[in-house]
Amino acid sequence: KQLQGDFKQIEQQQRRAEDESAARERQRQEADRAERAAAAAAEQERLRAREAAMAAERKREEPAARPTPVAAAARPARPAVRVDPSIDWSSCRRPEYPSFSVTRKEEGVVTVGVDVDASGKVKDSRIAESSGHRQLDTAAQRAISRCSFSPATVDGTAQAASALVRFAWKLN
Repeated sequence: KQLQGDFKQIEQQQRRAEDESAARERQRQEADRAERAAAAAAEQERLRAREAAMAAERKREEPAARPTPVAAAARPARPAVRVDPSIDWSSCRRPEYPSFSVTRKEEGVVTVGVDVDASGKVKDSRIAESSGHRQLDTAAQRAISRCSFSPATVDGTAQAASALVRFAWKLN
């Protein structure tokens, strides 16, 4: 009788373990289904957003109202040819490396913004992007401000414009 009771207990434990295992499997399957449903919903939302973006892009690309014949006649036959100002490096004196920066082993690249008039002369300058060292920035700005530039042109006509010039400081 005792053996029979032990076997019943063992069978009950095995059934409980099987039931628990089956319940865990059902939970895992339900979690997988929920995850797949969430992924499908997210994909549908992504597709809706993409379609909305494409529709907005198509709407932006739609031609505007057709110009009247008078407006079309006033339009130039070709777009204007614009050339930006450029520095004439041969007109520049190489700046002295600031002694303070040499002793501190400072290096870096500074970008100087310059306003150039129609004759190619610098009218104003500013530090557009610092090297991180004030002495290097100031020395580069002074040197570049003394350089000559080829002015900007539109269809061959010189015009005032702005330019960016990068200057690298490197210790040898």
